[in-house]
Amino acid sequence: MHRHLSSVLAVCLLSAASSVHANTTSGDTLLGTDWTLSPGLELVGGGFINDHLREGTSGREHQIKMTRALVTMSAENGPWRAVVEGVLLGDEIKVDSGDASYRDIYRNQGTDLYYYGDYPVREAYIGQFFDGGYWRAGRLLTLSSERPEDRYFEVGHETPHAVILNTGLFNGVQGGITFAEGFYRFEAGIMGGRDRPCLDAQCYLNGALDVNEKGNNTPVVEAKLTFNFDWLEVYGHALVNKTGSAVGTYTSGKHNDYRYSVGTNLDLYDGDRYKFDLRAQASRFVVGLTEEGVQGESTPTESYDIPKVGVFVSTQMTYKPWNTYFRLTHERLDRADETVFQSIASYDEEHPAMKATESRTIVSVGRDFGNGVHLKGYYRTDDVPYLTGGDAELEDRAGVVLSFKTQL
Repeated sequence: MHRHLSSVLAVCLLSAASSVHANTTSGDTLLGTDWTLSPGLELVGGGFINDHLREGTSGREHQIKMTRALVTMSAENGPWRAVVEGVLLGDEIKVDSGDASYRDIYRNQGTDLYYYGDYPVREAYIGQFFDGGYWRAGRLLTLSSERPEDRYFEVGHETPHAVILNTGLFNGVQGGITFAEGFYRFEAGIMGGRDRPCLDAQCYLNGALDVNEKGNNTPVVEAKLTFNFDWLEVYGHALVNKTGSAVGTYTSGKHNDYRYSVGTNLDLYDGDRYKFDLRAQASRFVVGLTEEGVQGESTPTESYDIPKVGVFVSTQMTYKPWNTYFRLTHERLDRADETVFQSIASYDEEHPAMKATESRTIVSVGRDFGNGVHLKGYYRTDDVPYLTGGDAELEDRAGVVLSFKTQL
């Protein structure tokens, strides 16, 4: 189904692209005015060392594969903008509700940052964008997501775990407004859907739901406030959600999905030859079978609002004459999650695993060749205690990634 939909979507987008030249108008259409159509491509792939596919995959640790291939189409007319991003291929998190080894995100991460679900689409929306604000409605990345145009963290193996937990697709409406001549911006959204597959022991309806359908009537609400200076950006974000449905078992009941983060992007130095910048973020996630309401009353032993707190810091030096950068990232994060609480702690809130900390260090070197071509290499070490399954530790991971992004 996924592959068939990908092919159909690709044909539709490419047919539309071939009917117009890039940045030409398409005649009288919606609202009786001219629209400018712009097709685009996004290709990411490479070689990955110790690609953690699943437990028991000896001999398949090293892979050469595509991370994602997208065909995009945008249409603009004044403040109006419509976008569709069709996914031809995405090395997303695997889903198998009957195999528990697929539910540990450390064994089954995938190289793609995004989970697309049953329908091969990343973002698809229509909206209006003004100097002082915007609104858009459709299939949307959360306000805290790692954006595809950023290129900061491009594949899952290179990305701090907090960024992965904050990145996801939902359906709904987002909007924002800018105050004080761009000094600060407030954004908010109300959405629905499920931006993750069966992970962390939450597998409502055996994984039948995806990005396009939610397991309960609770909407996803998020808000973000950003302050911008000439050399400094500071932001705070909150997303409140519930997954599953009450009253249910540990794997199907109503779980918490709260995501809070504060962070900064700081330009330390920007000279003729060198540029130094820093990115830092502190996050707090609350997961687990909710303690409140009828769910908590019906499952008092299994219900626990699990806090997961962490911070990462990433500093980057860019050598401008060669368009080359060196980046060092370090993260510390609480190990506790639903899988640990169930499989390792046996629902004991005082178990040492619930107070353990994981850490990782990631070194990246990359170069921008211009014309949308980018090459990078990375090396990653993880110290993650209390792994599920038979693994004693995670092997170091490395990779070489080539990407091409362009608007035709």
